[in-house]
This record gives sequence, structure tokens and C-alpha cells, in this order.
Amino acid sequence: MKKVLLIILTLSIVLCTVACDKQKVYAPSTSDVRKAVEQEYNMEFELLEKEISNDESRGEWVFISEDETLEVTVNWNSDNPEKYVFDDKKLKDSEPESMTEMTENTQETKETKETTEESTAEPTFYEVGYSDAKYYSIGVGSEYINLWSFTTEVPQMVELYVSMHPEFGQKYTVLCTIVPTDGGAYQTELDNILVNGGDYAPDIYVAEAAFVNKYTKGDMSEYAATYESLGIDADTKVISAEIAPYSVDVGTRNGEIVALAYQSTGG
Repeated sequence: MKKVLLIILTLSIVLCTVACDKQKVYAPSTSDVRKAVEQEYNMEFELLEKEISNDESRGEWVFISEDETLEVTVNWNSDNPEKYVFDDKKLKDSEPESMTEMTENTQETKETKETTEESTAEPTFYEVGYSDAKYYSIGVGSEYINLWSFTTEVPQMVELYVSMHPEFGQKYTVLCTIVPTDGGAYQTELDNILVNGGDYAPDIYVAEAAFVNKYTKGDMSEYAATYESLGIDADTKVISAEIAPYSVDVGTRNGEIVALAYQSTGG
């Protein structure tokens, strides 16, 4: 089933991520690099530090094994985006033969196993079984983003963003499906499309305080991707945006952020 990003969010975070130029290669996420290190050395690691260039053309991550016997530095360059360069340093005594094997392995870089497939789907809407549902598109691009909401508020934010960043609208078409919350219609239709997945499933979807826990922590939370898995440093952005901690807690699942509120009305 298709994993999707649940959004109650600071809209600019996702839009800036989605709007990255097709020709530009961005540095991989920390979780992807850690996965490559663990596959390379067949052991678990924790991040010590990382450094990404401002244009994200170069990256360096330093990991330490959980048993603290090995430190590994991983270098990445956008000139060779599918390759990592590993440099390891022994910290404590361990099996000499296994260390020798690791050193030999690090002389060759590894290709990442995960690839990204571009969608070729035509811009079509999933017709829900609710007569008051609304459908409209924003932008004229050849790449499509499915956005589900129960009001026009978030789609109007997208319209404003496109007016301020016309290059986004030239590259993307945002397909907006709006289903009112009357009688639980929005949740019914959203649950159905999330479970069935496919090209119609939303890339971005909205929830409100009355039922958000269902999608962030409850039985429908499995469909929400973590921000980290999408390469978004949400922890840093939460601080810079001064998002209320209680709002962040609502959108956190198992210690990882899967949703963020774009407004806070605690009163």
C-alpha cells in the first residue's frame, strides 16, 4: 500500500520539499544513509554528527556502532548520487578477521538499493460517493500531487503559494479533493482511499483536532510517513517556526513527527 504524508502542517515545509527542481539532486536523508551503513557493516549504528553543504551537493555523516567498536564516516556527492564512500575507524578491540573484511569492503563504494520511480499517471480525480464534494486543480505541470481536505482553506494556501512561486505551478498540478465533514463523510472517503492506495491516494491530507489522533496515533496512522523519511528536518523547523509543543505532540508517533499544525487556537 502507498505510504502517504499526513499534513495538518506548516504548509511551506512540504511545498518547498515537493517543489525541488527535477534536475537537482538533494542530499539523502540521515535514515537512508544509516540504512546503507548498517547494510555495509551488518551492524547497528547511531548518528554522531552530520554536515550538509548549503546547496545540498555534498554531505558527510559520522556514525558509531552500538557496541562502540567502530566509527564510520560516510561521504556523498551529487556528482555520483547513487554511491556512498565509507571510511571506518576501529575504536575498540574486535575480531581481527571481521575488521579486515570490513576494511576491504570499504575500498569499493556501494550503490543504494532504493530507486525513485516517477509517476506517469494522468491528472484524474477519484469520484467520492458524496454529492457535495468539490474537485479542482491548481497549476499546469506534468507532475501531479493529490491533496485531500474538508475545507478550501489549505487549497487556498496552495493557490497563494503558486501565485508567489509560478515555477511551481509550471512543474506541478495539485489535484484538490474537498469532502465536507458532514456526518463523517470526509473520514469515510479518506479511509477508503488510504486503504485501497494506488494513484488516487492522497500525497497530502488534512485532519482536524476532533479526529486527528486517528491518523497520527490511531488505527489509520500507519499510512502517515515520518518527516524524517521524506528528508525533512522537522525537529529544527519546529523550533524555528515556534510551533506550540502540545501541537507537535499531537502529530508525533513513536517519537517521530508525522504531522504538524499550521495554526494553533488553544483558546
